[in-house]
This record gives sequence, C-alpha cells and structure tokens, in this order.
Amino acid sequence: MNGVTSLKEDVRKAPRTEAAIFADLERLCHRPGFVHAIAHMCMSDNMIGYVGEATAEDMLKLYDPSRLVRNEMNALIGLLVRANIEFTPIGQDGISAYVDEARQLLEEMHNAISAPLRESMRGMFAGDSDIASQLIGSGAAMRETIFYGGESAYAFQYRDFAQLRYSADEAWIVKNMGFTMAEAAIVARSAARIIDRRATLAIDRADGDFDQISSPLDIFTFMAEDVASLAKLPADVCARILQAFSYPGEHRNEQFTRVDARNTAAILPVLSRGDRYLLFSSVDLYEVLYQAPYFWMLRDKGYQPLASENRGKFTEEFAHARLASVFGSPRTLLNVKLMRSSVVAGEIDVLMIFSNLAIVLQAKSKQLTAAARQGNETQIHADFAAAVQDACDQGMDCAKMLFDPSVRLLGADGQPIEQPRVEKVFVVCLVADHYPALAAQTRQFLKFQPVDKVAPPWVIDVFLLDAMAEMLDSPLQFLNYVDRRCAYAEQVMASHELNILGYHLSHNLFLDEDANFFHLGDDFGIALELSMLARREGLAAPWTPPGVLTILERTTLGRLIKRIEHRPDPGMVELGLSFLGMSSKAAMQLSHAIDEIARRSLVDGLPHDFTMQLQDGVGLTFHSSPFADAPARGALLDHCARRKYAQRANRWFGIVVDPNTREMRFGVMLDVPWAKDEGLELATAHMSRKSNVSRSEFRAALLPRVGPKVGRNDPCHCGSGKKSKRCCQA
Repeated sequence: MNGVTSLKEDVRKAPRTEAAIFADLERLCHRPGFVHAIAHMCMSDNMIGYVGEATAEDMLKLYDPSRLVRNEMNALIGLLVRANIEFTPIGQDGISAYVDEARQLLEEMHNAISAPLRESMRGMFAGDSDIASQLIGSGAAMRETIFYGGESAYAFQYRDFAQLRYSADEAWIVKNMGFTMAEAAIVARSAARIIDRRATLAIDRADGDFDQISSPLDIFTFMAEDVASLAKLPADVCARILQAFSYPGEHRNEQFTRVDARNTAAILPVLSRGDRYLLFSSVDLYEVLYQAPYFWMLRDKGYQPLASENRGKFTEEFAHARLASVFGSPRTLLNVKLMRSSVVAGEIDVLMIFSNLAIVLQAKSKQLTAAARQGNETQIHADFAAAVQDACDQGMDCAKMLFDPSVRLLGADGQPIEQPRVEKVFVVCLVADHYPALAAQTRQFLKFQPVDKVAPPWVIDVFLLDAMAEMLDSPLQFLNYVDRRCAYAEQVMASHELNILGYHLSHNLFLDEDANFFHLGDDFGIALELSMLARREGLAAPWTPPGVLTILERTTLGRLIKRIEHRPDPGMVELGLSFLGMSSKAAMQLSHAIDEIARRSLVDGLPHDFTMQLQDGVGLTFHSSPFADAPARGALLDHCARRKYAQRANRWFGIVVDPNTREMRFGVMLDVPWAKDEGLELATAHMSRKSNVSRSEFRAALLPRVGPKVGRNDPCHCGSGKKSKRCCQA
C-alpha cells in the first residue's frame, strides 16, 4: 500500500479520552503522503458539480452529516504542519485508506466532545428540565456547539467586507504591509478561481468521480505568477500578499494540543512549498483577510488606539449603510444621543424610524476568545456579556427612553431630532464577526426585562444584516421579517440565523398557534445561499428564492403593499404588515378576493366589498367602487363605522379599490375604542356579527356569494339593513 500503515488496530471500541484520539490523529497526519488525503477530502467535502444552473439538489452534498466541518479539516492541517510534510505519492488505495481512518477518528472525537450535550438531551427527554438546562448551557456542552456549529457567514462576505472594515486603516496597511486591502482581496479571489478552474477540469476528466482524481494536491497548488496573471497585478505584490498569510515553515504549531486549541494553520492558511503555494481552503483565506489586519495593527502600540476606534466605527457605519439601503438615509440615523436636560442618558448606534416603528441597533466588535472556544464556562459568559449582553442592556434602555417625552434626541452633528411618535421598537444587537454558536448562546444566556411596546431583543451579526438588506430590500418586507423573527424568538431554533431567513424566504415564517417549537436544519438556507452567490459571485442560480418575494410579485395584493410603502402613515403600515404576516395561502386567497370584487364591479357597475378580521379588535373592509371619490369615501366610512360597531372592534380599516386597475385609490382608518351607541345599535341590528372572510380560515366559501343582482331598493348586500341605494350604492 505504498508505505501506508493502517491505524485501525489502535482504535478501541470502548470510549476513549480526547487526548488518546488526538494522539492517533496526529500519528495519522504524519504518515507519508497524508497531505494527498487532505486534498482529496477538501475536494470531496467542499466542492460540488453542476450543469447549467446550480440547484438546491446540487448543494445538498455540502449539508451531508458525513461531511467534515471546516474546524475538523483545519485540525487535520494543524496536525500535518507539526512535522515536516511528506509529499510521497501514495496512489488511490492509499488515499482511500487514509481518508477512511481520518473520518473514523474524527467521528470518535466528535462523540467524545458531544458526550455532555447528549447527557443534557437525555435529561430533557426524561423530563428533568432543570438538569437539562444546566447541562445545555454548560461550558462542556457549549464547546461542542461552538466547534461543530454551522457557518454564519458566506465566504465572499469576509472578502468583500475586509476592504470596508479597514478602509480607515489603509495608510497604515500600505506603509507596513506593502499592499492595499483591495489588492489583497483580488489576490485571494484569484487564488480561489485558480483552484475552482483546476478542480472543474479534474472532475471533468474523472467523469465526476472524485475518487478517480489521481493528483488532487495539484489542484490546490499554484505559483505567485499564476495569481498575478489572473489578478492583473505585479507578481511581487501577489507574493507579498500570499506571504502575509503564509504559515511560517519553521513553526511547529506547538500550542495546538487539542482540536479546539489555537491553530496557527487556520490563522495562516497558505502553506509554502518552495516557490509554490498550497491553499486547501479559500474560505480560510477570506476569513483571515477579514480578521488578521486588526491583529497586525495591535502590534503597533502607537497605532493600537486608532485601530480599535476604527474597528468599532466600521460596525456602526456598516449597519447604518445597510439599513439606509432599505429605509433611506433620512430615516436612518447614526450615533443618536438621548438627552435628559443636559446629560447624555444613552446613545443609539443606529436608529431607524419608519412610520411609527423604530429599530434601535447597538453594535459591538467583541469576539469569542480562545478560552471560551475550549469550553471555559467563565470565559464564555464573560465574552457573551461583552459582545451581546451589554448591547442588549443598552438597547433596551434606549428603547424605553424613546417613549419618554422628557428625553430629547440629538444627531451626530449635535442638531436636535424631532421626537418620534413610535408605537413599537425592535432592539437589534449586532456583532461584527462570526461568533460561533451565537444563536445557542443567546437562547441560553441572554437576560432582559420585557418592556411594553418593545419586542424581545434580537441578536445577529453583520453577515445576516447584509443578507437581509440584500433580499428584503423593501421597508415592509424587512420590518415584517424582524417582527416575525422577534415574535417567534422562543419557538424557532437553528444553528445560525441565515437558516431561519432562508426558511422565511422560501416558506414564510408563519407558525400556527399550536406550534410551540421547531428546529430548522442547515439545508433550509440553501435557496438563500444560491441567490446570494448569484448576486455577489455571478453564479448561475436563481436571483431570488421562490417564495414570499415572488408569490405576490405580480398580484393585486403585492401591488397594494408596494403602494402602502410609498405612503407610510401608521395605519397603512400596520395594515401592510398584517398582509405580510399572513400565511402564503391566505395572502393569495385575499388577492384573489380583491380581484373578484373588482370583477363584479366591472360586470354590474356597482360597488362590492368583503370584510375580514385581521386580529383581535382590528378589522378590514375592501370596497370596490366605480363611483367618484367623494361618494365612495362617504359610503366606505359609513359602512366601516357600522361594521366596526357590529364586530365590537376598536380599530377598522377600509380600502377603496379601483375596479379597472385594481389599485388602491385611498384608505380610511377608524381608531376609536368601541363603546355602546344606541344609534349604531339600531343601524346594525340586522348586520351579521361575523366577518365574511376570516384571517385564520381563509376559504373560497367565505368570499362574497354569487347571487342575483341587488336592486337599488333591495336590502344592501353588506348586511346593514338599509336599502342598497342608501348604502353601498349611494
């Protein structure tokens, strides 16, 4: 077997310590030619093939449970560099034997690390919720989630955001490193493209069979000149950039003594091989492009304070720019001070106000430290407090102050801001880095006191905010998702937030009232990932995931929602969010109902309407009328007043639709608490006390009935008891 020695005889069936498994892994990684097995696994686990347009089915391979996560792959590379790498060819049989052994040992390691988490799950299923809760939040259990958790960022986001993150530090980087961050991003992208192209050719030659690729290591090996040719940059600049991220040949990664210890091979992922470079993962290079420059600057004690200040500014300014891309700059304010008399009582990093809704965003640039990654419970809590809990506390305090009329608002320029009249505030806590197991830690550790009219705080990272602003680029769609996500904070769980956003885009984040909990797998994020790759990387894939963004795209209701966004008065915004909060099926049926009453008006030249209950105490009447605005408005107001009284509702919306265009002509809102009225009692005596269309059960049978034409002297079809000519036909 060309010098390959099996380690199977060393693997015991009984549970072993992590140290024993780690020692076996290290011995395996030091076998002659094991580097070829790493190249094979990087290909088979991280690359897909597709013809024409990439589909979700093509991507499923990347979500196979047998696939190694990036931390596992980096552990193998970290052990590989602890000795001189032997590039001895070992043939297909040798590669297969090494791969099987590595996967077996890594699975054994996973079982050893996850043992505390399995114990907590047993306690939970046995009904011992206290013990289960303690174990799930313990350092030992959280360690497994941190190491094996999903990726919360797309690779291209690391690469592209790096240029933004260090734009204020450009002079220091050029002076001390000899290149710009834009050049570094081009080099990293060019290296990734070289690998992709070579992999494509190799897979084609092997007819799609990864196991038949005879020299996988060649795919990941290139020269600076290769990169320079593609990047259109001087070869010496490319070499300088590659060297900045290259693993030092004399270093033996001595501190890497367990799989989640500090691994220099993950921090410096480019391996030098004479005049050639070896890069197993372009994702690793993209991530260190985003992370490493800050640590370069920390070594310069004189520049360190400015580097830290710029780091914090990036997070705030990035959040401001992404929210402004959705809501517009006038509605999105940076660094807003909350003043009590002449004292600064609080500061909001980014404040967005749309109609009577507000987003209070507090940004942090704290990372999960090495000790926390290794399960140090004290450090996990300390890191979470600095990165998340502090932001949450500040955000909730500031949110409460927005309802205090004695608090004045000052902009970043010191000029006063008009006190917003908000009815609901969303508190968003934003972190700037991939924070492993952020969702799990938030669920376990975040503490807050509920505040009236303030949604439960939501913890996200810059990568999710970017994806939301890209995909939910209209104010109502964005706010609807924030509202849904906060409402289901305790009911929905996933390894990271991108999966939940992906589910929403494809299926609508709408839960039945009896759904108390469900967990979303990572594959729910595939459609979102494909669309982001199409938009940012030019991948041949759907530009928009089929679902909530497409289902109403060309419908009457979809046009009506867009019309509401252009006139964001509080009543109409509330109505628009109610529409988006419906299930997809109910929304489509509502749109069909609007079409139906418009059709009937065109047929008989008369007004038609239907009524539906939106939620407790709120109702809606759609009114299709061919008449002029004044009589149509009068008839609608009269009908809404009576329907509101009959339904005992506190608030009622009415919308007049043009039968020809099916566009909203105007809307009305009656917002007066219900009170007994003798006149209305008499006027509504014969009116049905039930909606003819229910939000919770939207059936075709509940649409306006097909029947004989209503004469002018007949009782009006709306149930008011009046003659038609004195009611809806007036």
